[in-house]
Amino acid sequence: MNLLVDPKKEERTSFIFVSDDLATADYLMVIIHGTGVVRAGQWSRKLIINEGLEIGTQMPYIQRARTAGYAVIVTNTNLNSFESPRFLRRPAFRPIRGSGTAEEHGCYVWEHFIRSSHAKHVCIVAHSYGGAVVLEMASQFFKEFDQRVFAVALTDSPMTVYGRRVNRKVLEMLKARAIDWVADVEDVNTDLGDSVCCQLRSSGHTVHEWTSHTAIDAIFDYFAEEREQL
Repeated sequence: MNLLVDPKKEERTSFIFVSDDLATADYLMVIIHGTGVVRAGQWSRKLIINEGLEIGTQMPYIQRARTAGYAVIVTNTNLNSFESPRFLRRPAFRPIRGSGTAEEHGCYVWEHFIRSSHAKHVCIVAHSYGGAVVLEMASQFFKEFDQRVFAVALTDSPMTVYGRRVNRKVLEMLKARAIDWVADVEDVNTDLGDSVCCQLRSSGHTVHEWTSHTAIDAIFDYFAEEREQL
């Protein structure tokens, strides 16, 4: 669906994917990709080309989320601008309202889609720079985030770097419910200690773009365990 809830006539906008039970489901999963050329539903174009859709896209996450009873929002944080008409002497890229940056996109999705969803219990999966988007949402909507988000699964996100300018209370709140499955030689889900705002576990793979695929079982086990405690 269109990202903007109030588009102006002929206004260029972005899009997101939303399941048809957003207004009725008790649980919601929000999926956020990393930075770069990937768009909604993709983890890595390289993996899509070389390994296939099962590994390079978010479809396995979406399918398992639906089976587990989650409504799903798939964000599109990298579609931030559009090129002005080519007939102009100096074409320029213009920001998309509500999606000028990855962080702005995430906060717009929270304000206009997550906030109004039926789900009282929200979990988030975020790869790489998606962790920075999570931190911004947690900062901007601290009280709501604390009340509704029961688990955050990150995949190879350098949260220590992203968290440098984030308020300590936000980092502490996130640390109580976030695990980062990082690129590492250890077996998947091996405890690797913690960082400033999350626990660290091995993704079971040493290559950055593979981490979302190899950690999927551990991530859904984590979500299931946290749901049982709600």
